[in-house]
Amino acid sequence: MRLTDFDVLTFDIIGTLIDFESGILNWIRPRVLCTKVEATDQEMLEAYARAQSAVRKAEPKLSFSGRTPKIWAGIAKEYGIEVQPGDGTAFLASARNWPAFPDSVEALAYLKRNYRHLVAVTNGDRVSARAMAQTLGSPISAPLGKSAWPPLGSIAVTANQDTAARRRRLSSPSPISWSPVSRGW
Repeated sequence: MRLTDFDVLTFDIIGTLIDFESGILNWIRPRVLCTKVEATDQEMLEAYARAQSAVRKAEPKLSFSGRTPKIWAGIAKEYGIEVQPGDGTAFLASARNWPAFPDSVEALAYLKRNYRHLVAVTNGDRVSARAMAQTLGSPISAPLGKSAWPPLGSIAVTANQDTAARRRRLSSPSPISWSPVSRGW
């Protein structure tokens, strides 16, 4: 069996196509280095991971948009940084500008030529997913709503918003629990 024997290919966006580590560092580095000039990128990413883990443990159902500002608050606390009004919103907004890995756009173009459907999944929110799709050179079109499965073309699914909404509408488990956000990669 070859990978190209399949019609649908699913993959994550953040960490697969989008370089979230660089994006996180681009935002937190100047703030952290003001208080701890010797902090390394690795230490800052580890602080991010600890804060993210604590937020997820305390509030497991919190969406990406709700979680991200709290992650910054945890990082700031660890480094003794006073959280300013608007910091959490600014950190979330920065996620919508995280860079793509250098080969992501070319790789998506290749995959689109070889697969009928590409399904990008993210734990981010819809707005972030659309912004990241634009970063990847593939703007996502209008939401699909209740389109039949499988959709035509490619889609992005936000795990927090779309699967939760779909699960609430189902009376029993379904093998297809994804509610597509939009198509047109």
